[in-house]
Amino acid sequence: MAALWDWPVARQSGTSKRRNKAERRFSVYAPIVQTLRLWRERHRRRWELAMLSDDALKDTGVPRDLIAHEARKWPWQAWHPQLRAFEEAARRQTLAQP
Repeated sequence: MAALWDWPVARQSGTSKRRNKAERRFSVYAPIVQTLRLWRERHRRRWELAMLSDDALKDTGVPRDLIAHEARKWPWQAWHPQLRAFEEAARRQTLAQP
């Protein structure tokens, strides 16, 4: 039987094992959560592009048919090469979230 003064040490080792298990679980799910956030950000940005007026699109120099094509894509599909700036902005936004 452990002495009374050994109990906090025994409890700490159990806590650290639980903490390590939680950290491992988080490390497994973190890339999945990050990917889902990226997909949500892509969807949001595509929707915002689709809602732009023709005058605003003229200012950006992006044709309306390209925006319509992008709006029909699934969130896991990458952006058109002409619109890579939107992809980089979505990645930066996703990485900035906690």
